[in-house]
Amino acid sequence: MAFENAWATGPNNEGYRLKTEKVLNDDGFTVKIGKNRIKENTKQIDLFRGQTAGRAGERGFMLIPHVHSCFLTEFRPRADCEYVYDRYTMPVYGVKNEESCYLAVVCGRPFDYELVCGVKDGSYYIYPRFKFGFGADLYEGIEIRFIVLDSTAGYADMAAAYRAYVMGTKGLKRLDERAAENPALKRAVESINVRIRMAWKPVPPPVLEQTEQNEPDVIAAVDFDMFLKIAARLKSEGIDNIDFCLVGWNAKGHDGRYPQLFPVEESLGGTEGLKRTVSAAVQMGYTVNCHSNLTDAYRIADCFDEEYIIKNPDGTLRKDACWSGGQMYQLCPKRAYERFLEPSLSEIRKLGFYGMHYIDVLSIIMPRECYDKNHTVNRGQCIWYFNEMLKKAREIFGGASSEGGMDYLAANLDFALYSSFNLLGAGDRLCDHKIPFWQLVYHGIILSNPSPDVINCTCGSPAKLLKTIEYGGRPAMYYYSRFVQKEGANWMSAGADLTCGTEENFERGISAVARAARMYQSRLQYLYMTGHEQLQPGVFKTIYEDGSFSVVNYNDHPVFAEGRNIPALDYAIVTA
Repeated sequence: MAFENAWATGPNNEGYRLKTEKVLNDDGFTVKIGKNRIKENTKQIDLFRGQTAGRAGERGFMLIPHVHSCFLTEFRPRADCEYVYDRYTMPVYGVKNEESCYLAVVCGRPFDYELVCGVKDGSYYIYPRFKFGFGADLYEGIEIRFIVLDSTAGYADMAAAYRAYVMGTKGLKRLDERAAENPALKRAVESINVRIRMAWKPVPPPVLEQTEQNEPDVIAAVDFDMFLKIAARLKSEGIDNIDFCLVGWNAKGHDGRYPQLFPVEESLGGTEGLKRTVSAAVQMGYTVNCHSNLTDAYRIADCFDEEYIIKNPDGTLRKDACWSGGQMYQLCPKRAYERFLEPSLSEIRKLGFYGMHYIDVLSIIMPRECYDKNHTVNRGQCIWYFNEMLKKAREIFGGASSEGGMDYLAANLDFALYSSFNLLGAGDRLCDHKIPFWQLVYHGIILSNPSPDVINCTCGSPAKLLKTIEYGGRPAMYYYSRFVQKEGANWMSAGADLTCGTEENFERGISAVARAARMYQSRLQYLYMTGHEQLQPGVFKTIYEDGSFSVVNYNDHPVFAEGRNIPALDYAIVTA
């Protein structure tokens, strides 16, 4: 394994070679390029371009940790293609061929690169392409650690190697150790997550730049009285293991006027109504936390100021998607930390919320850059600010959760609403097998629901529940998950939603939540996931560190596996 060539590209597309430094380690070697060796205004650096990972027909695979789903690419004959993955949950990639097996861990500038993967004329390749947005702002050099594994190793062994690496370098603790010291976290582990979207304005928004005069009306789907009705009904069913998260309780509902949160939305019952509601649900024995936001901003906010918006290199304001509040602007991580973090979370805590406080967006996006000269932020600094946000949530509420599984936040993340993004959908032409690689690393460390399309896993397609079991998920149930009024635009809860507009729908939702709560085996959440394999077509086994395992059958016919009959579209969990 040479791993020596590096090619840099300047602002006018001129190129130059860079010499890499190679240092031997106990478990492999590290390749480095010091920041002093990188010229100012470099646009990108391709490492190991032209190096072959495997040839068509060779046994082996490439491991790609894409945010949509971690997957394997086998070295089989296929048409030439190339994909550049600019979003990945972990800064790693792996290769297993007939001669070697290794996991590459990007340690220097770990979220400043794209992963270039493809096949040309039967030759497979995978390499990182580092991007430089700040030119002279070379805050650190490039460093990639290659962990060399035995030739018989597989992707579970790669995951175990990376788990050992992050446990040693990020200061992580096992879930059982943390829960033993933290009642809020212990309660979360023992409970399923039930999110309730209470209020929002129409999406897509009919008005982009909203004012008090043209602001669309709020859709109040679940007011505080209805929430208490849901809680009381679940209690009457004997369901105690619920961790509620209220979404859209804030001014004008979900995404309504961020970064403004207050006053509590009046159409739901206002501040005093919310306090009474939270108190009553807690008295029933439930935990109640809520959804907040520190990344988005809308002009209608009473505190809106262009000063704190991320600036593009040309000085323009950084825009993003359009949600309930209209045109959304990205809030600078530095300004969010300085101006909104402490006051927002402290005021929310006064409402009675406690537990796994949810800060939207943070862990589903790549770290952001801001070019404003008054609050310049590079990706490394953004990672620090985002971690401080979750750390503060832990301090105030007892725990922290966010949207995705980006592991630059692993040290401060207790629950990921979804660790990948597209488990049930088709992958691209390089995707041969989707695998629970993130779970093989982080199960037993961070709670997670596997994907947004398996939310509401007990209603809709049976594949949703089976995928939740296969990936060792903590079920996430969501009232009014599908709130976007545009065909094909809803990304959560494929084919099913929980609503309460009619008594029939209300009871259907209670039944779905109760089923998820009863089937949930929280004990497994404390265990590392140590193995995963396909036993036969459509049948998968997931193994935990104490010998417990699950077998899921995606077939429309029963199968015999691991000494037992598994009915069609069903599963078995065997505990040690």
